[in-house]
Amino acid sequence: MRMSRLRKFKSRKKFILLTKMIAVFYLATFSFSYLISGTGAYFNDGKTDKHVIQAGEWWDQSELEFIGKPTQNVKACPPTDISVQIKNNGFTMIGPTEYEIYYSENGNPKNNGEKIAAGSIDPIKEGGITTLSFHAEKVGSYTFKALQRPGYKNDEKSRHEIWSEKVMVKCMEKAEEDKQDERNIEDKSEENNDSEKTNAAKDNQSKDEQKNSEKIVENSADKTDNGSSDPTGKTESKENDETKTDKNESSGEQSTSKDQKQKPNAKQTESAVNEEVDKDE
Repeated sequence: MRMSRLRKFKSRKKFILLTKMIAVFYLATFSFSYLISGTGAYFNDGKTDKHVIQAGEWWDQSELEFIGKPTQNVKACPPTDISVQIKNNGFTMIGPTEYEIYYSENGNPKNNGEKIAAGSIDPIKEGGITTLSFHAEKVGSYTFKALQRPGYKNDEKSRHEIWSEKVMVKCMEKAEEDKQDERNIEDKSEENNDSEKTNAAKDNQSKDEQKNSEKIVENSADKTDNGSSDPTGKTESKENDETKTDKNESSGEQSTSKDQKQKPNAKQTESAVNEEVDKDE
């Protein structure tokens, strides 16, 4: 009995020892594999950090482009929000880039505008589109300028820029007021033209009247000059007047003689009538 118990104890001790050795083996294997995997991760992280450090020194093959119509009309009274869209036609950007906003009350802001705002564009994926927005507070034209990533097309000395479409903010109420003002100006110009025409007609009429009066004065002056320079004309006019007066006097005497002749004839007719009446009685 004692011998059997000792054998059992010894065999049990061996089994425990064996299990411990197996456990130690597995632990050692697991630890070794863990150490190997950690070292690989460390080296991978180191390579990634090195790639990020060198990102600003070479072109990431990205290519930005504004998409949209040449002119965008925003029919709203400010303040209002405006926006444009930009697309990456190249590879994914590995860093941000900058953009600016220009404003001009009249004309194209790209040529004669002033810079009013600036911002940053987050990295855009390959084929991705992002929207740039701005809160416009004035009526006029706006445009966005964006910069390509550094080293664009292997040009590390300069930054290439692209421009968006022209965004025109128009207030409809103001536009209608401007149209009404233009109409009023046109009406006033027409009235002024009409008044100018009437004044010109009056001036022409007064000039014609003045010319006519000058002609009359010249004619009268010519007549007076002709009468004073020709003495025979006076005598002829005087003789004509005397002949006219003589004729009038002779015609007057003839008329009186005729009246005198007619009066006795009337008396004779009256006496004849009376005689006939007496005869009848």
